[in-house]
Amino acid sequence: MDNKENQDEEGANMRALSQEQVEEIYEVLAKYESVEFGGLNLSNAGEAMHDLGIYRTEAEVSDMFAEFYSDPNEPITVEHFINVVTKTYQQLYDIESIRAAFKVFDIDNMGSFRASEMRGIASTMGVKFTDEEFEEMFQEVDLDRDGKITWEEFLHSVIKP
Repeated sequence: MDNKENQDEEGANMRALSQEQVEEIYEVLAKYESVEFGGLNLSNAGEAMHDLGIYRTEAEVSDMFAEFYSDPNEPITVEHFINVVTKTYQQLYDIESIRAAFKVFDIDNMGSFRASEMRGIASTMGVKFTDEEFEEMFQEVDLDRDGKITWEEFLHSVIKP
């Protein structure tokens, strides 16, 4: 792909994101510009995505960038990072995907789930959080502070205004 096509693709992806999302991506990229090994790479892309609220295992992150990179130390371009983040955001904001994700946690199909259910499923999926990170994330989503997350709270946390 030549430089003009890269610019066109990056521009199309930027239009698919909100201004706030674009700014967040560039803030995260700036954070990793000074990191050893030439900035953002497969080894720390998961951390960068985590900073954007995208929680994936190392294997999932590696798969997401596999079409672009085979060497984990190879620097990830802005265009490729934006492509992957845009695709991920689009998947996250697809209502059916959001409902399916909610149902993973709502094991008993009661329309809500507790922290213990969420922690158990996340652990089974290989997602690792410190107790502090988990508690902070759960409290951010549990808007009414009743100890459980409803569909409305879950949806609101994914599609923030």
